[in-house]
Amino acid sequence: MSRLYKFHSSEVLPVVTVRLVGRKKSKLVRLIFDTGAATTQIHTPVIDFLGYSAADGIQRVAAYGPAGPIQEGYCLKVENLKVFGKDFMHPVLSVYDFDNFADSGLHGLLGFDLIRQMDLELRGSRGE
Repeated sequence: MSRLYKFHSSEVLPVVTVRLVGRKKSKLVRLIFDTGAATTQIHTPVIDFLGYSAADGIQRVAAYGPAGPIQEGYCLKVENLKVFGKDFMHPVLSVYDFDNFADSGLHGLLGFDLIRQMDLELRGSRGE
């Protein structure tokens, strides 16, 4: 069964709403749909809100990203991530400080690690 999800085709970047579930809380976040990002990346304060910290990290990472030059961060598993009606149990997320765009209401990137696990059809001109 296919479902139709709408987005604003007038936006400069494709933005999707994702529910993240942590050990203490859950939160709706806005992520850029980014097939060019190898991993799903979340802004550090969101992870803090969910009840995690760098001490929960399973690996240190560094990458070029939307925040500019190489930035250091860490990977960790959260309880659940839900997008487009699909639940990802215990996904590994990369955590970075996205200080240069977090004030715009964006919280990170939905990366190809999760996108490639979904069957999607995009109709950009129709906002679907």
